[in-house]
Amino acid sequence: MGKERSGKQNTVNYAGIGKRIRDRRKKMKISQNKLAEMIGLSSNHLSSIENGKQGFSIEVLIAICTELKVSPDYLLLGNMHSYNIPLEITETLKLCSEEDVEYFYDTVNLLVARNTKGNISEKYLKRLSVYKDMI
Repeated sequence: MGKERSGKQNTVNYAGIGKRIRDRRKKMKISQNKLAEMIGLSSNHLSSIENGKQGFSIEVLIAICTELKVSPDYLLLGNMHSYNIPLEITETLKLCSEEDVEYFYDTVNLLVARNTKGNISEKYLKRLSVYKDMI
């Protein structure tokens, strides 16, 4: 499966991909049988993919991504989307105003500061004060 490129052997981590498919499917409360039906595979084939025992075509990858609402980047590499953002969030943000997107950005920065136990800078507090009347 691996090919030589720039002195490194590239291999596909089918076990990791399968785990991400299974985890996402379960998070979305879709049975294995249902997902298999949705993408036109047998349940056994999907089970083999989820267990990392079998590869899949690009068409199957696209179908899985579509039904599980994730990017190929997430399934192949573990990144939900650009910088680990779920695809449904980025798609929904496209429907928001520029001001709302900025508000979302500021809120995420506050969450990052809280989760990294960092100090919230005055810059973010000032930007968020603009939105406090909207909440």
